[in-house]
Amino acid sequence: MKSKLAHLDNIVFYTLCTAPLLIIIILGFKLLALVYSYSSPDFGSWPDWLSWITNLFIAFITIVVAKNAKDFFSEKIHAEGFNRASILMDDIDNAYKSYNSLSWKVFLDVRRFDVSTQSDDPNRVHYQKVIDSAESSLEEITALYADIANIKTSMELLSRWSLTCNQEETFNSFINSVAESLGLMYGITHYISYINYPDDIISEQEYRDRIERHPRLKDELDILYRHFATTPLNKLFSISEKRE
Repeated sequence: MKSKLAHLDNIVFYTLCTAPLLIIIILGFKLLALVYSYSSPDFGSWPDWLSWITNLFIAFITIVVAKNAKDFFSEKIHAEGFNRASILMDDIDNAYKSYNSLSWKVFLDVRRFDVSTQSDDPNRVHYQKVIDSAESSLEEITALYADIANIKTSMELLSRWSLTCNQEETFNSFINSVAESLGLMYGITHYISYINYPDDIISEQEYRDRIERHPRLKDELDILYRHFATTPLNKLFSISEKRE
């Protein structure tokens, strides 16, 4: 659905056209008065004709200006749309960087957790530190969930600026895959951070299954993201409103 701002150029155009149309109507009556004057059969004086032609020229110029105003607002709307699309892609870049960092952090949490439970390992990490790190990862995962939701909303709002995504299917696959991957990481870190509360966590087998599934899902995400990263902005988005 187009926003009110997207219709602003049409409003300005038809408003500005009202004035010259009224002028033309008035000039038409004036011309009739000059040609069919009740007081004289002549066609009016030169000053009257010059005034009529001048007013007609002004009306024509006003229509041209109105049309240009419509084009001006359309161009401004589309330019703002591509600017917001550029910001959106920057948000996707930043979210993916955060996702990569978080994936690596969760991987380290898993490795450190395994080491911390082996009392005979000389490199054993303090058990509580691993739990604290996992709790921190849970907060970061939750925050990234919110960022991904906001990115999806921003993509939908581009229709305000008469823009549409040419890669909507790929975009949805990317968003859904990130959400699924975050879900896996959340389950992994939740298991570690709540290890002292066995009734509140998933089974160890499910914990191991999530660890095995996550790398494969991340590989798929890497492919989807590289598609966005290497595609020009004008190929990812296009103007959905037809120019008049």
